[in-house]
Amino acid sequence: MWGKAYSVCEAAIVVPGDSRVFEPGDLARTDIAVGYHSGSHYSALQALEVFLAPEEIALKFVGSSWSRVDAALARKIPAVNVWGAQLYLLEQHGFRRIVSTTFMMAFMFHRDVESASVEGYMRALIRAQADIDVEPERYKHYFINEIPERFRDKVDVRRF
Repeated sequence: MWGKAYSVCEAAIVVPGDSRVFEPGDLARTDIAVGYHSGSHYSALQALEVFLAPEEIALKFVGSSWSRVDAALARKIPAVNVWGAQLYLLEQHGFRRIVSTTFMMAFMFHRDVESASVEGYMRALIRAQADIDVEPERYKHYFINEIPERFRDKVDVRRF
């Protein structure tokens, strides 16, 4: 684990547009798909504990972040906590945010990697992020490379 850098990831618990859930309190005893012991798991708990008693929070562990998108689009789960491209895709398909969440993403490297190499990598990431921040439209098309093939015709990365 590289202790000198992390990023804060925007996330949200979302429901289909036709859901009867409109406020966080409406999620009481409603299954919410999250990853097991992951950012989506812990951030969902943190966000919901403001609105619900612990016994009212019903998290359901549903595989990878993209399998949660599959479950959401197929209406197999009433709510999901997602982030990044998964969140943007679901919003483009009419899913509504019920509560915004965040979590910290850390960096892990093999123990044999030289610290100087990691430092160089981090400097490159910072330079790349600065370029993206100045001209995001120039780089948005690269998002498509991070999206599984089965979703590529269901999302417009220009809207990210």
